[in-house]
Amino acid sequence: MRLSLESSNLLSSNHRFIMQVPEQIIESVQRDVAMYENYLKKVATEVVGRGISDYPIFIAHREAQLAIGKPVISAEQMNTEWNINASLLEEFIARNLLQQHKIANFKHVYKNPAEFACIFIVSGNSDAGFAFYPYRSDPSILGSDLLL
Repeated sequence: MRLSLESSNLLSSNHRFIMQVPEQIIESVQRDVAMYENYLKKVATEVVGRGISDYPIFIAHREAQLAIGKPVISAEQMNTEWNINASLLEEFIARNLLQQHKIANFKHVYKNPAEFACIFIVSGNSDAGFAFYPYRSDPSILGSDLLL
């Protein structure tokens, strides 16, 4: 199962991120996400099901705290490399992280949140990008005991 990197030029041009994520970073995020993908799928399903947004976005980061989204996975608690915050397309727009003229393109490449996790990977100050992780259908994957 591989993350597919998409929409490499969607962020605001004045944003400091370069939209290239090294393969080793993608593989690292993929290993972590595989451990709690059922939980992420539940969060995305709730966001869409409750009418909060049609575009849930998970943010993978290594910061102690991140000013965007709501923390849903703690790397320290899960003994993993990546923290995960849950956000929305609407928050990316409100914070000017996504250019207005690129919203339609984002929606076009965005994949069904019941089948894929949309992950915005932030690695340090220079690497960031969107990736889509295809959920597996294995119900034994960790996730049922985690709280929102």
